[in-house]
Amino acid sequence: MLTIKLTKAQNTIKSISIQFLYVVVSFIMVSNNNIALSNTTKEVLMKNSNGERYVKNYSHIITASKQKVFPLLCPVKEYDWIDGWTCNMIYSESGFAEKDCIFTTNLPGAGDCIYVVSRFEMNERIEFVITSPGSHVEKLEIELEDCGEECTKLNWTRIYTSLTEKGQNFLEQYTTEAIDQRMEWIGRSLNHYCKTGELLLKK
Repeated sequence: MLTIKLTKAQNTIKSISIQFLYVVVSFIMVSNNNIALSNTTKEVLMKNSNGERYVKNYSHIITASKQKVFPLLCPVKEYDWIDGWTCNMIYSESGFAEKDCIFTTNLPGAGDCIYVVSRFEMNERIEFVITSPGSHVEKLEIELEDCGEECTKLNWTRIYTSLTEKGQNFLEQYTTEAIDQRMEWIGRSLNHYCKTGELLLKK
């Protein structure tokens, strides 16, 4: 009977020791940011964590000064010169574009997007971080340059990064002719408004 009791106790201690060792090893691995996963799971996570990136650059010559053009690069003011533009202002102390201003859009072909103004330098540059949940993130940089009297050159840099396979598929199509055509339209619309004060309507 004594031998049996000792054997059971030994088995219990052995079981507890193994469980404790497993907890200690797991803790050490998590602390080192090395989570114990199967090889298959690791490969999936690594694959999904490497988003594809696309960079598009555009330039527009606008017949107006930087002081006139810059205020128009605002979600509220864009109603005046972009036909079909809609947005929902989430936060802005001034009611217009400003540092840390947040607004959302749901435009045809682009879906739901969240905009954050990440940089705001009056009459010089403005930047947005645009997130399409479950799809992709875009960083939009717009820089203004003087190019003569009543003339401004707008330099646009659009950096897209996919977050998911859905986002990858979207960007493969959107970053070709679709965005090129949209940017051509934006340039014409802004120039038309600066010259005439009127909205250029889509045909």
